[in-house]
Amino acid sequence: MCVHTRSARPPQRGFADLPPEIQEYIFDYLPLADRKAAACVNSHWLTLAFSGRFLARTRLKIPSWTELDICSRMLLAKSGRRHRNIFAAFGSGSCEPRDLHLLLDILVRFAETIECVQSPTMFSSQQLTAIVNTLPRLKELEVAVGDVYNFEHEGLMQLARLVKPIAAQQFSMKSDMLIIVFQGTPKVKKLRIDHDIDSQVFETLTQNCSELQELNVHVNVRDIPSLESLSKLQKLRKLKLEGSFTSNQMRACSPIPGMRKLYIRVHRLDNITTFFHQLERILPNLHTIHFRINSLPLFSKRIVQQITRGFQSLSKFTIEGSPVVMRPELAFQSLRDRPDGVPEDDDDDLETDSKIGRLRVSNCTDFRDADLLRLATTFPELTYVELCKSRWITEEGLRVFAEVLPNCRIELNDK
Repeated sequence: MCVHTRSARPPQRGFADLPPEIQEYIFDYLPLADRKAAACVNSHWLTLAFSGRFLARTRLKIPSWTELDICSRMLLAKSGRRHRNIFAAFGSGSCEPRDLHLLLDILVRFAETIECVQSPTMFSSQQLTAIVNTLPRLKELEVAVGDVYNFEHEGLMQLARLVKPIAAQQFSMKSDMLIIVFQGTPKVKKLRIDHDIDSQVFETLTQNCSELQELNVHVNVRDIPSLESLSKLQKLRKLKLEGSFTSNQMRACSPIPGMRKLYIRVHRLDNITTFFHQLERILPNLHTIHFRINSLPLFSKRIVQQITRGFQSLSKFTIEGSPVVMRPELAFQSLRDRPDGVPEDDDDDLETDSKIGRLRVSNCTDFRDADLLRLATTFPELTYVELCKSRWITEEGLRVFAEVLPNCRIELNDK
């Protein structure tokens, strides 16, 4: 007797059977319009569409009182989303009382989840105090400050005490007030100052804010002849500097081995070779360098070779400047149009031992097929190249480049 048995098929599993974190990950692929539509299906999909994972990287934009209609305000008041980031788009002037009232109403609604408040509007110390008092979980504050010269000393000190526990903040205010704030905020981890500061402010900053991990400041050699105190920020991971520099400003600095990213925008610089030698010594473990030039051409092929060789951990190097400054010969050929004051190079060729894997060159519209081929032979380990569109680059040049570096992807953009 033969008995035929049919093996039972395993039950099919659908989207609802997946773990919540996997469902959130799938929803991450939806654009905002589809996300809103999915949120209307049921309460569970609403939670997935506007999960903490999604809201952590988005901002709720609040328009001014005159631009926000009653219907939108009612929807905000009833919203069940746990917004973390707020952007108050009230304009760049002083904060009007009714705009502040609107902002505080919304902040109270999401007070238990908001971690970041950003606004281009100028706030008074009393208004900032009200905002900070409303948000117990606030970690980042990025606002302008109005009437800074008329701030009462006690009012500002009160604000400093309020923001003292905040783990990450950003300020934009005048130099004479910064010293007071820095003395009261030792736990600040992110700082951006949108104007030149003097040596007294810089010294106060580095002495009191030892927990800084990201710093963005404007530097003028006339105001800060030495950056030696930068060595006190041993927890610094990301540094952005803009201004005029000399090669001696960092001579007395001690190494900061934890620094990973450096962004520099140069208006004037006396000796770029010595400057980068100092950076190699102070920041030995950099993996990202973004260098922007605003003046005459400073780069020669020898400088590019020095940078790519000197920083052993470098994985991303960007040179950016105006179209007049950025020419392909700065990195790959002799300087045919060398301006006055730029010396000749003794060596004609770059050695081909660079480990650069990704390269982006901005504002360089004169690239030719020969420059493209030189790029491939100079940086043999490239996997990604981003260049400006150039009428001199042909399909044949792109084909030859692909033959030399078959695993490298090249993109041509408008800038």
